[in-house]
Amino acid sequence: MRRTGMWGVGLGCLLVAAQASAGERIKVKDEGGIRDAWNLAPGTQLVVPPYPPEHAANKADVCVAVGYLIGKDGTTSEFSMLKSWASTKSAGDGDAYWGAFARYASAALSQWRFAPKPEVADPKPVYTVATFVFSDRPTAELRGKCAIPSLQMHLLELRNDPRMGRRMSRGIFAQLEIDPLMEQKYWALRRASNEATAPKPIPVPRPTPPPKP
Repeated sequence: MRRTGMWGVGLGCLLVAAQASAGERIKVKDEGGIRDAWNLAPGTQLVVPPYPPEHAANKADVCVAVGYLIGKDGTTSEFSMLKSWASTKSAGDGDAYWGAFARYASAALSQWRFAPKPEVADPKPVYTVATFVFSDRPTAELRGKCAIPSLQMHLLELRNDPRMGRRMSRGIFAQLEIDPLMEQKYWALRRASNEATAPKPIPVPRPTPPPKP
């Protein structure tokens, strides 16, 4: 099994300036959490990606979680693979492998369209995530390998990962609004984890008292 880091996909991406004003903070919603403001646009189907044919010969079970932006007009853009998993150790070696899954997942997402709910007079862009399973036997357990329970927490983890931090500081990720309470929780959990894994000090033995005369 293997997990990978973040992978950006430029397929069909629109400039952030076209979807959100410069400097505008973009809310982050967990998967399925956009229902308070958005519906699927009439006639839209949630297209799912096929298994990449270039990797069909060695068909491992694979899942990916792809972050994306819903713009004011309900279109999707700014696709980035935030999490991934493969069932075999031999799978997932190399950027070309995961790039194929990222492209197919993003191509599916690019066809999704949303419409603001009637009571939402001024729709705002929102950043969320979708989980896709590439398998002949998709199950909830397999999907759970890539599901992200808290997108804000996951973004904080990526932001503070030395391998990802530079990318998380620019573009769409620099505009995402993270709840300060969530950030406090992240640092509290990180401190607790560091304390739990820190080496314990070796006690210094007390000197043996001299024998009594």
